[in-house]
Amino acid sequence: MMWDRTDRPRVLLPGAGLGRLALEIAAKGYAVQGNEFSYQMLFASNFILNWATQPLEIEIHPWIHNPSNALTITDLLRPVAIPDVAPAELLGLTNGTAVIPPDFSMCAGEFLEAYANDKGGLRFFPVLIAYIAAFERLLKPGGYWINLGPLLYHWQDGGGDNDERYEQSVELSYEEIKHIMGTYNFRIQKESQRECLYTNNVKSMMKTVFNCAFFTAVKEAGRV
Repeated sequence: MMWDRTDRPRVLLPGAGLGRLALEIAAKGYAVQGNEFSYQMLFASNFILNWATQPLEIEIHPWIHNPSNALTITDLLRPVAIPDVAPAELLGLTNGTAVIPPDFSMCAGEFLEAYANDKGGLRFFPVLIAYIAAFERLLKPGGYWINLGPLLYHWQDGGGDNDERYEQSVELSYEEIKHIMGTYNFRIQKESQRECLYTNNVKSMMKTVFNCAFFTAVKEAGRV
């Protein structure tokens, strides 16, 4: 589906990682901004998005430093060619198929700080409620929050670390999250669970599978 440049729907993608999902959404005609905090992700995505001109032009060896669960030594040395598509080609910039110029950008920074309102910034706070409140503020009534992911809380176990975020972290169940969403004017329209592989190596003796929450929630008019 295509829209003109002024009325295309806008998509914000927190935790955009290497930018692949944001790129594919932009290729569908949406105006997209990806947000990422990790320097490693940002450096890699910048290189691929801006400098990879041909599919499969770069060869990497992603498993060479992980000898666990290998069937053969050859599996550890196995190369992978990336990217499987050229970003500019996917956006229609190289073959003239882009009807209108793509609206695609990446924003570096912690989500709550990068999208704080003018009344004052919010520092990083490892409680999911702060992010739900930010989603409500950023979305217009009728806007959608689409989620696919597990509940993997990074700051749940301190292990003697002095980082105060380990003590501040509050780990909520999915049931509790849905209840909180309702208090922030979100109504879940569709909901299911999907099994998703994580950093899958098809040759490995171990695979990580998450049973992810997949939902679409709409923001309804209500409390400001």
